Amino acid sequence: MPHWSLRRAFAGNGTNAGKTAERLSWTQAVANMPSQGLKDTLLKQAGVTATTRNEKEAEGWKVVAYLLGDDNYQKGKFRGRERGMGQIINSNPVYIGAATNQGYTMLPTHMTCASCGEGKTLATMYRDYLKNTGTATSKVHRNRKPVVMVGSNDGFLHAFDAKSGNEVFAYTPYAVLKEMARLSSKNVKDERLLMDGPLVEADAFMGDQWRNFLVGTTGAGPAAVFALDVSDTSTNGLNEKALKWELDQSRDAEL
Repeated sequence: MPHWSLRRAFAGNGTNAGKTAERLSWTQAVANMPSQGLKDTLLKQAGVTATTRNEKEAEGWKVVAYLLGDDNYQKGKFRGRERGMGQIINSNPVYIGAATNQGYTMLPTHMTCASCGEGKTLATMYRDYLKNTGTATSKVHRNRKPVVMVGSNDGFLHAFDAKSGNEVFAYTPYAVLKEMARLSSKNVKDERLLMDGPLVEADAFMGDQWRNFLVGTTGAGPAAVFALDVSDTSTNGLNEKALKWELDQSRDAEL
């Protein structure tokens, strides 16, 4: 794992409109991320007593640093742990590498893209996508760096470089972020699963092009479903823009 201060960790911000995720931090520089209400919740879960705004900012920064792997505060202020990364229990690792044929070359010819020019069937566009031709996006997908993605019960979905094993990206849904600070509290004895559900990687036609997505759930954790665009696994692709949407009980009561 990278040093905690260098990790590329992102969190859903509770919206599916516009920018859906932010770099995980605790700062006044980014308005309303986390919101003041969420900041108060995280401090309470962590067992931190702070009254003034300056105290909250100072203590909250330590909470986020702990969640990202900083071990400077765990001997006195926060719960001790052997390692920063949580247990992998029920989440299944998913390998994401070069494009593979998922069967969409067999789509019927009447399925076309109206905005892509005459004669452009989805099947033809999918063949171009697989052959490293067509759009710049398909070329990135064909030659992308292989990664392995898996959820763990520190609350993060992790993406690891498939060759070096180094973490290159981490993401937590907003519903999980609201409960993550309980990991730091010395008063919490029971285990709470956070990112524990299955993951599925699949191609899908969106807009006017084929792209590759990872869809996952939190399983036994706080109820949430999310989709990440993993067409580009470089730092240009795996960032706050990768999150396409996430659903939790605040937006779908049936979850």
